[in-house]
Amino acid sequence: MDCNNSSTNNSAPFDASCYPVLSENERVMTSIRIFVGASLALVTSGLVGNTLSVLVFSSPEMRQMSSNVYLLALAVSDSLYLLSVLLGRLLTAVRCWFAPDTPLDLVNRSQFFCVLQQYLSDLFADYSTCLILAFTIERGLAVYYPVAFKQRCTVARARVICAVVFAVIAVSISPYHAIMIGLYPDYNVCAIVKQHEEVTAIHLVVTRLI
Repeated sequence: MDCNNSSTNNSAPFDASCYPVLSENERVMTSIRIFVGASLALVTSGLVGNTLSVLVFSSPEMRQMSSNVYLLALAVSDSLYLLSVLLGRLLTAVRCWFAPDTPLDLVNRSQFFCVLQQYLSDLFADYSTCLILAFTIERGLAVYYPVAFKQRCTVARARVICAVVFAVIAVSISPYHAIMIGLYPDYNVCAIVKQHEEVTAIHLVVTRLI
């Protein structure tokens, strides 16, 4: 199956980044368009919802509760994750469909943006997961140990926890992305470096189990 747009020159190099969003089968293309359209709608609605959450939880009254610190950080983290998905996935579809000769999706055109997009996507995905865990633990303390909760779960401590968790995740995942992720310029695709595919598979299984 040819991944290049029919309007491109036949001598153009194989563009692997377009493989998931182009097909000669009209039914497949219809399903791809529906999927991309639904993804865009979900990303947009998610950004709107998270923006409203940020406005609510950042108000002076709401900032006085430690649990709202986690919810505010979660709304920001989720928004940044959605933006990374938008830049990394949807722009590729737009370029392949409407402007195949333009560098619209820098993720598949630049080594720096390739690593950066994947890094930020994983960073905010992991951060959101840890924030949900921290929020759940705090709510558990509030229910089962109300006295200890009032003494230990302060706004200042919640902010410190959010900052420390973010720093730990940012540092811990950076070597993986610097070594394992790379750009294949001959195919215009950002992917796992071939010689590290087995290590990456093991790393993925271990992290999912954890």
